[in-house]
Amino acid sequence: QMDNFYHKTTNNRKQIQNLQAMRDMLLKAIFA
Repeated sequence: QMDNFYHKTTNNRKQIQNLQAMRDMLLKAIFA
């Protein structure tokens, strides 16, 4: 149970990092 929870939180963190990276690229493209 705990292992499944940990797996979910790490997946969420990866998704958040991906979203932040995409947002940074968009901002750079807009303001370049």
